[in-house]
Amino acid sequence: MLELGKLEPKNIDDYKPFVNDGFLDSLKKASEPLQNKKIFHISASPLFGGGGITEVLKSVIPLERALGIDSQWYSIKPTDSVFSIITKRILNALQGANITLSTAEIKRYLDINKLIAKSLEELTPDLLILHDPQPLAAIGFYHNVPMISRLHFDFSEPNNQAVGLIMPYLSEYDKIVFTTKEFILNNLPKDKIEVHPVAIDPLAEKNKPINPEYAKSILQILGIDTSRPIIAQVSRFDPWKDPVGVIQAYYMAKNTLPGLQLILLGNILTEDNPEAKEVFRIVKKYASGDPDIFLFKKPPSKKTSNEMMVKTVQSASDIILQKSIKEGFGLSIAEAMWQGRPVIGGNVGGIKLQIENGVNGFLVSTPKEASERIIELIKNPELAKKMGTKAKESVRKNFLMPRLLSDHIKLYSSILNL
Repeated sequence: MLELGKLEPKNIDDYKPFVNDGFLDSLKKASEPLQNKKIFHISASPLFGGGGITEVLKSVIPLERALGIDSQWYSIKPTDSVFSIITKRILNALQGANITLSTAEIKRYLDINKLIAKSLEELTPDLLILHDPQPLAAIGFYHNVPMISRLHFDFSEPNNQAVGLIMPYLSEYDKIVFTTKEFILNNLPKDKIEVHPVAIDPLAEKNKPINPEYAKSILQILGIDTSRPIIAQVSRFDPWKDPVGVIQAYYMAKNTLPGLQLILLGNILTEDNPEAKEVFRIVKKYASGDPDIFLFKKPPSKKTSNEMMVKTVQSASDIILQKSIKEGFGLSIAEAMWQGRPVIGGNVGGIKLQIENGVNGFLVSTPKEASERIIELIKNPELAKKMGTKAKESVRKNFLMPRLLSDHIKLYSSILNL
């Protein structure tokens, strides 16, 4: 039921260029009481090929190990795809979708969580962190050590039935961590709640610098004219990411900017996103007939990694969009900002943590608003450059992995009374 992840080691000192003097020394000292403590993360996100949670865990866990913590990551491996489909429906409901869960679905969810709990009994951790709703109910069947529920998604307007399902279990956790205050569910004990935004790893391949001319040469090979303006959304094909709304904004902007091109880069093979293929089919139909819309559901060749494709598109585009309807955080926003790109994002959830409207990007609520900001930035490259510079600096200050690692050390020490 649980698969242990094998992760590449990291050296904490490699992050010195990204933090203030003394930060890493303080972090090492703060982590000393946690030496050899067994701290295990449990998630439904696959060890490889997952979304944002996978990206975060595969960086922060090796850094916890680099500080001497016995940190491990176990990925849930259900016996069939039904669990993924049901938990996706639960997650969508918690984000506000009008979904009614059947008695059979709820029973299946709880039965799998019983199996997860049984697997937890075979481990010997000092502390468990269970990520998102998929394993959340396991605490109803196992609570032998301190347990943290880490909820990454946008629960600002949840479906009442879904809240009613998870609340009896959620309230049992020793700590509950949300990404932003806006997501905190009602009627939870205040002393159990903490708020920690996630972060990106500046040393991950997709976040390392790339020569802009080289990035443009790759897009040219793919048939994209880099002498004309390019806008892009780099995001999984998911209804909450509103790819159709992005295309609508593009069409509106193109009336003023006839040379405009749009790239939608996603991954329909992401294992924790069962809706991706259907969403891609809808997007492809909506975009058909326009030779200036480029859809990528996977890297164009085996020689090009997903990480390389992401930073190529982000660094070579004039503007990055993330017109989400719901967004827990949006790592792709921080990644694009770290590349110095101006970002137009949906005025929702975790995007509002990252973008200060009119300063380091723009927040929008409709395709029309997005189109107006696209036109403004394309017509004013100095403004775009200024916003991109401020965007990179805001990520450096607030959303890099050493800060998240520090949050984790404080949380672990608090819950273990160290």
